[in-house]
Amino acid sequence: MKFTINEKEYDTDNLSEEGKVAFSRLTEYDKRKANLQNEITDVNLLIQFYSNKIVNEFTEEEKSKKKVNKK
Repeated sequence: MKFTINEKEYDTDNLSEEGKVAFSRLTEYDKRKANLQNEITDVNLLIQFYSNKIVNEFTEEEKSKKKVNKK
């Protein structure tokens, strides 16, 4: 199987057993990194969602106070 590192193409058939283990680990960590990046994106979206809920709650509270004060 061909793969690219630092813009250079290599073939797994030319790797030693140690190289094949390193390639396997590299592939695993690359997948893990992608999963973690997706998780970070999800967490950031949830942080923004709940932050907005809190801000909206205070905004609604301020609107209610203004209505009460006008009466």
